[in-house]
Amino acid sequence: MRSEDGTVEAELRHQVEQLELWKQLAWCNIIFTLLLASWMIWGSFKSENAVHGEMRVHRVVVIDDANKERIVIAAPLKELPVVNGKTSKRRVGVSAAIQFKEADGTERGGIALEDDGSFMFGIDDERGRERAHLFYIPNRGSAVYLQAPGAKTVSLADPPANAGQPGLQIVSSDRAITKQWP
Repeated sequence: MRSEDGTVEAELRHQVEQLELWKQLAWCNIIFTLLLASWMIWGSFKSENAVHGEMRVHRVVVIDDANKERIVIAAPLKELPVVNGKTSKRRVGVSAAIQFKEADGTERGGIALEDDGSFMFGIDDERGRERAHLFYIPNRGSAVYLQAPGAKTVSLADPPANAGQPGLQIVSSDRAITKQWP
């Protein structure tokens, strides 16, 4: 492999030296990256605001296999509800919520704390119609709303405003009170 003037051997020696240099640079780069990552991780544990075993986020979204939102946990819940593919307005803003959805985005139920202090648990049918709700509204109190699928009436145990007598009302689909207790 040696020529008369030694050029092949010299060229090979030069290439081996270059490879050794690149190898040393690669190892230095790996060590530097590991040290930097360790420093960043260690620094996050030493942070004054870091709490071990806690995750702090404004929004968590659970998706299905088709990448559709199925559960949203948010504070605040900024998105508007979807019923049968149509967006509708909320009565007031929602400061914190857990929202359950169909694959098409229709809201099926959830738990919500509203900006006005109202708190509710709701169950909707497959079309997004309200079926069972337990709720609290400031200055009114707690109430229950029940409606069977296809029913023409709604049962509502509703405390009246201004701390009056609570009552049970059966309300027709045209909102007329058909039975009331007491």
